[in-house]
Amino acid sequence: MLDNIKTVQDLIELNDRQPEVQSEESSVAELVRKHYDEIIDLEPAVGIALCHKLLCALQEFHNQGVQLYIDKNEADVAAQWAFDAAKIEIAKNAIEDISL
Repeated sequence: MLDNIKTVQDLIELNDRQPEVQSEESSVAELVRKHYDEIIDLEPAVGIALCHKLLCALQEFHNQGVQLYIDKNEADVAAQWAFDAAKIEIAKNAIEDISL
């Protein structure tokens, strides 16, 4: 493929034939927007249950991060992760208390 590039115009043409790459951020935003639109049309209990499940997964991720940094003897970083895990726990508890 690169052997066929002899001029600047060849390079431009090759570039034009390459598929456009979306940034990871725009892909994530698009995915969230798509699923949000689907979920928002359902009962509020579905959104609450999904939010709770996401918070549980995020809390577990943070708890694993805490342990990882403890094992690496990086107490300051482990403390930051633990602080965030505690904030997630508060959010999770708040969602559990919502009555419909």
